[in-house]
Amino acid sequence: MSKKTESGKGKPGAPPKAKPRPKAAAPTKTPRRTAPTDEEALQKAEQKPLLPTEEVFVAEYMVHLKANHAYAKAHPHATPLTCRTEGCRTLARPNVARKIAELRAAQMERLQLDADETVRGIRDIAEADHRALSEYRYLCCRHCWGQNFGYQRTQGEMDKARDEFEEAESKRETLAIMKDRPYTPREFNEKGGVGYNRWREPNPECPECCGVGVGRNVIKDTSKLAPDAVNLFAGIKETKDGIEVKMHDKLRAKDMLMKHQGLYEADNVQKSSVPEKSPEEWAALYDTAIDHALRTREEMQARRKRIEELDERERFGTAGGAQPSTPQHPQAGAPG
Repeated sequence: MSKKTESGKGKPGAPPKAKPRPKAAAPTKTPRRTAPTDEEALQKAEQKPLLPTEEVFVAEYMVHLKANHAYAKAHPHATPLTCRTEGCRTLARPNVARKIAELRAAQMERLQLDADETVRGIRDIAEADHRALSEYRYLCCRHCWGQNFGYQRTQGEMDKARDEFEEAESKRETLAIMKDRPYTPREFNEKGGVGYNRWREPNPECPECCGVGVGRNVIKDTSKLAPDAVNLFAGIKETKDGIEVKMHDKLRAKDMLMKHQGLYEADNVQKSSVPEKSPEEWAALYDTAIDHALRTREEMQARRKRIEELDERERFGTAGGAQPSTPQHPQAGAPG
């Protein structure tokens, strides 16, 4: 008979069994995280700090406002295609867009500019009169105010013409003496006299221009322009044909004002508006369309069947060598 251990259980010499551990408390359920809203995600993306390359991109973009050039400056080894695509993507990042908006606002504050002043300048361009810069006017001709409507000169032109006449007379007299010919002096013809002013109005009684005058391009003094004309003025360009006055595009300025006022949006809504119909009217239109489609399908099937019958008749008629009989006088409407 085997001896029992002191505890009365198990084999002799076996270690005693460990006491069972108490059950751990059930873990408390953590509340499920809700997905962030679009506004929260946008705010979090805007607060993200800029990378060094993004800071270079923002600084270069504020200089010339071109995303591809700014990306090329931040990434010198990028290809032109990569600069165009990645430049637009970088510009659309929320943190980059926020930084650019802040720099623009600070720039406008330094320049003391606001949106109202910008729109006011565009309105001045759209409403400005181009005649404040240049115009085409009809002014007097050379004969309008001359003596007996003769050719009129300025004082400088008269002196020059008189000197040329005296020089020609001196040569004429010398040539006559050398050839032993008689010399008869001539008198200088002053024609219409002096006093020509090209800015005078035409003389209605002038027989040369019939009182209409001569058309001339008149360019205004840019130092005495009105404020709206100053906004319209874009500079002067010297060409081989003369001076060209450059102006800002008035149609583009009007287009920008219409976009600012939302007139294009109202027009698009008016054009794209669908007339209101009741459900019964829409159902009737749908049934009409279905009926039309079914009739068209039946007509196409019948036409296809007739064509197959004619092809089969012609094929079997010519299989044995017999020529298909053609009527001498085919009737109108008979299948050919």
